[in-house]
Amino acid sequence: ELPLFYKGPFFSSVLTASHHLFAASDQPYVVVFSNLFRKASQLKPDIFFKAQFWAVIIPLLSSLLMICLTFLFGKKLFNTRVGLCAAFLMTINPVDVIAAQRLLADDLATFLLVASLFLFILSYEKRSCLGAIFSGFFCGFSVLTKQNSILLFSTVGTYIFMDRHARGEKPFLFVLDKFFVSYVLGTLFICGEWLLKVYHVYGNPFYLPDPHQMVRQDLSGWFRLLEGRPGLAILFFFYLPL
Repeated sequence: ELPLFYKGPFFSSVLTASHHLFAASDQPYVVVFSNLFRKASQLKPDIFFKAQFWAVIIPLLSSLLMICLTFLFGKKLFNTRVGLCAAFLMTINPVDVIAAQRLLADDLATFLLVASLFLFILSYEKRSCLGAIFSGFFCGFSVLTKQNSILLFSTVGTYIFMDRHARGEKPFLFVLDKFFVSYVLGTLFICGEWLLKVYHVYGNPFYLPDPHQMVRQDLSGWFRLLEGRPGLAILFFFYLPL
């Protein structure tokens, strides 16, 4: 019952379910590669779709759903034009484009985060604790995909802080707000047991290995690619004209 690795099990579980759904008659995982785009250009279309569809559909579908949610988010908070601009920026986001072509958990985790925040805002506006708990479920699944998704607590807390301040209530008591507590409980209901197991094994529920060690043990070349990516300032100025 102990985790074999520090990564959460949700992404691999989704891939397993997709394989059972789309490729149950094939031997599992025989031709899976991290770089799906390069292999797609080398394999015949029928072979690729038969062997790889179950895998590639997960990051691709997550990316498409995230773009739709981005539009709905922008439309709700601002207007339709802002929603369309936000969705367009998401479609050309270089990190999203790269992640959607590889067997990476990033798109799935981000989609679950955006869905969680969107549902929480809807629930908060309707003053529904049950809805806040349900939105926390999505955050919990996102944590089971990538541990740093737990940082969404700070975003939700900031949202409640600002709302309480605008309504003349004590903003620093947001940690006791019933909607924030409901959201946290919903999240921990999904991922709490896994975090406890990771804590017992590694001494830290959000354990991540040393980045330099990950580069030395990098078999796919992904971490070396991350080391060579443009800096944050370059990406910022790339998006500034848009």
